[in-house]
Amino acid sequence: MSFKYDLFSLNVRGIGDEFKRRSIFHWLHKCHQGIVFLQETHISIQTEKMWRSEWGSKVLFSHGTSNSRGVAILFPNNIEYTIKKTISDTEGRFLIGEVEIEETVFILCNVHAPTKDHTEEQSNFLTKLREECLQYLDSNIIIGGDFNAILNPKLDKRGGRSDTRSDYVNNLINFIEEFDLIDIWRVLNPDLFMFTWRSINPPPYNADLTIW
Repeated sequence: MSFKYDLFSLNVRGIGDEFKRRSIFHWLHKCHQGIVFLQETHISIQTEKMWRSEWGSKVLFSHGTSNSRGVAILFPNNIEYTIKKTISDTEGRFLIGEVEIEETVFILCNVHAPTKDHTEEQSNFLTKLREECLQYLDSNIIIGGDFNAILNPKLDKRGGRSDTRSDYVNNLINFIEEFDLIDIWRVLNPDLFMFTWRSINPPPYNADLTIW
């Protein structure tokens, strides 16, 4: 069975503020009737119940701090599903949900990797993610979020330095090949020059890997 439901990924850069959070939830309910991956939620365990109430359906969390990290998977009310297992990273960097939909199990994984100026943290993140995903090597894996990596500098980046490929990017490519993953957005848009992030200071454009 293919995954025939909408899946949307968004880095919210913190939604501890009630007005911002409710505004984003309202927009998501109106525009994206599917499963939602959020990064940089900045949520704590004390506010889980309030978030679920405001969203109006099931939410899975991996907590960071009140001002950094944190990821969440938000489920809509228009899908029949069973959550069989969850794995939550203690650093709020990734969240894995083993979810059964219409008698087929999908592995939904939401990630938010450290940035390139934290090379050791990037390496540790990818190692931990791989270790948790190995049990699902032959499963229907869907990974969304932000790996903070540029795989194709010609299509995913404009300006700045022409950086050599880092160890993290090499290891990420190995991870992609090991789990037989594809960048579905790039498959559907093989030649499109588009970015998920833009800097207001030089270099003028950059991009982050978003969904697999």
